[in-house]
Amino acid sequence: MPSISVNAPQANSVLNSGDVVTVAGVATGTPQVEPSPGHPGHDAVNIDTVTVALAGPPIEASLTPIKVQPHQAPAVTFAASLIVPPAGGNQQLEIVGHPDSGAPVRKSVPVIIQTHIPPPPWANSQLAPAGALPGAARLTAIAKPVGCELWWIGTNGTVHGVWTEPGPNSAWANYQLSGGAAPGGGITAVSKGGDLMEVWWIGRDGSVQAAWHDGTWNLYTLAGPGSAAIGGGITGIFKGGDVMEVWWIGPDGSVKAAYHEGGEWKYYPLAGAGSASLTGSITAVSKGGDVMEVWWIGPDGSGRTDRSRLPGTRASGSTTPSPAQVQPLSRAGSRRCSRAATRWKSGGSRPMGR
Repeated sequence: MPSISVNAPQANSVLNSGDVVTVAGVATGTPQVEPSPGHPGHDAVNIDTVTVALAGPPIEASLTPIKVQPHQAPAVTFAASLIVPPAGGNQQLEIVGHPDSGAPVRKSVPVIIQTHIPPPPWANSQLAPAGALPGAARLTAIAKPVGCELWWIGTNGTVHGVWTEPGPNSAWANYQLSGGAAPGGGITAVSKGGDLMEVWWIGRDGSVQAAWHDGTWNLYTLAGPGSAAIGGGITGIFKGGDVMEVWWIGPDGSVKAAYHEGGEWKYYPLAGAGSASLTGSITAVSKGGDVMEVWWIGPDGSGRTDRSRLPGTRASGSTTPSPAQVQPLSRAGSRRCSRAATRWKSGGSRPMGR
């Protein structure tokens, strides 16, 4: 009688929905029997077709004949690849051999399909040697369409970057972006799609330094010396196109900001002197359009926030602001409270070549 043996997958294997599984085994027919007294004999029975099915319509497997000795049963190996369906739980993998005569022969293999695929385990790797970063070092990272990129400020004030792309032979590539950074200062970055990105950090002289990448790295100064607390944080968001916004802690505990649109940087104070810890962090999120929110650490260790501005409430101007108080603005019918600078001083714009 014809038979089927399955080599893969094994019984009770766990399969992940969406993966490709290979079904392989051997289908054996029956040997030829020569006539004898009292017995008419019969021809050999060959397996012509093998189909496999898993919670769906069957597909035909490819067959490869196995060379056998005379009077042995003819046999073939079979193999088929199918996509594991999203039918979770216990399922039966059905293999059917169709002989050139007689009834089909069947084989069932129990398998378990999981639709929720657990993530791969964490893999640790060392990106910098011992002592390369100060104890209070800050890091920033972005995910790109392919791979990711990470930056930090070393003990010598150098801005280091590493990047990698996925793959079986992936490895981290190292480079130095700039020197002159404050070893305990903040650093932040945004991805702008593809291989476009921008990084900002605090300089040793309290400036806000930056670099943008569009095929090559280009350095520029966002705010001059004395603009930032050298131990304070910095954060930024990307809002599409070439529109970005950056916030940092001032040397007097204020929260300062700059936004880029229309080809130039514009500056404003978000919170006045004494509002933030000189060594505290700051972070922000974009909530779509010109809606955003910023959080920072107060000088007393409290957590503070400023909600997003409403359209039209950002003060106009394209240059570094003079010291200015920050006062709340409101819009009738709105639950949001916005803040904007009350006076500005004319001055420069974003560096040329941007």
